[in-house]
Amino acid sequence: MDPIDTSGLVDDTMTAKNDVAKDQWANVIRVQIHFNELIQRVRQLTSTLTIAAFGSAAAFFGSHPHTAINVDTHVKFSMHVSTLLIIAGFMFLFVGYLTDRQYYFKLLLASVQVGMDLEKDHQLPAQLTTKLSAAVSPRVAKFTVTLFYISALLVGIALIWLVNFATISNLDVPHQ
Repeated sequence: MDPIDTSGLVDDTMTAKNDVAKDQWANVIRVQIHFNELIQRVRQLTSTLTIAAFGSAAAFFGSHPHTAINVDTHVKFSMHVSTLLIIAGFMFLFVGYLTDRQYYFKLLLASVQVGMDLEKDHQLPAQLTTKLSAAVSPRVAKFTVTLFYISALLVGIALIWLVNFATISNLDVPHQ
C-alpha cells in the first residue's frame, strides 16, 4: 500500500481557517459600521430635540419676556417659564449622552478591539481596523464626543443665564 500524501490537506486546512477568520473579520467590520450609524442617528436626534427645546425657549422668551414662575415656599426664587423648556433640552441631551457615550460608543470600541485582535491573531493583510485605530485613538474619540455634549450643555446654561439674569425682564420695568 502506498503512503497517503497529507501535505495538501494541511494547506487546505490553513486556507479554511483563514477563510473563517476573514469572514469573522468582515462581520466585525459590519458591526462597526452598524454602531457608527446608530451613534450618528442618536447624535442627530439628540441635536434636533435639544435645539428644538432651546429654540422654543428662546422664542417663548422673545414673545413673553415677563412671564415668570415665582416660588415662595422655603426658598424664594423666580425663574422665567422658558427655563423649563431649556431643562427639557438638558434632559434630551442627557439621555442622548447616555445612549451614545455609555452604550453604543462602548460597543463600537469593543468591536474595534475584536477586529484588531482578529487582524493580529490571523495576520490579515489589510489591517484596516488597526490602522484606523492608530489614526484616531479611543482617548481622542472619547474626548471629541464628550466635547460635543459639553458644548450643547454650555449653550443651555448660557440660555438659562440670559433669560433669568441678563435680560430686561429682571429690571424693574413696569409690565404692560
